[in-house]
Amino acid sequence: MSTGSILKIQRQERGISQLQLAEQLHVSRQSISSWENDRAYPSLDNLIALSELYRISIDDLLKDNEELRQKIERNQNRIQQYDEHLMEIDTSISDIQKGAFDYEKKDEFLFCLTLICLGILLLPLGPVIPISYFIVKRNSKKGGNEELDEK
Repeated sequence: MSTGSILKIQRQERGISQLQLAEQLHVSRQSISSWENDRAYPSLDNLIALSELYRISIDDLLKDNEELRQKIERNQNRIQQYDEHLMEIDTSISDIQKGAFDYEKKDEFLFCLTLICLGILLLPLGPVIPISYFIVKRNSKKGGNEELDEK
């Protein structure tokens, strides 16, 4: 017996119309018809909902339909692979973010260290700069007075 036949028999035994079942599963009536006539298969979510509604196992719903079982198994394997890839991407992003944060701390440390070294190197020049300024200013005043005296 095909999956579609099992679905149709289970629905009819419970006295549910295709439209009522479609409304419960949030699908179209045409989807129910396609499932029951083996033109299409319900999604995994709908299979679970149908097994709960009819109170039969998914294995019983899929009893003689090896093609559908293989399709579901392939989909589950793909989902698992995608999940693993997403975990790898998440781990990579976390590592990148952590590395960027460490890099910023190193940059800040190097900048502070450079400023400290410059400060130490320029320390002897600290008193020289103001003294040089006053010497230059005094010399310019003397030079300026001599020009006034000459006139």
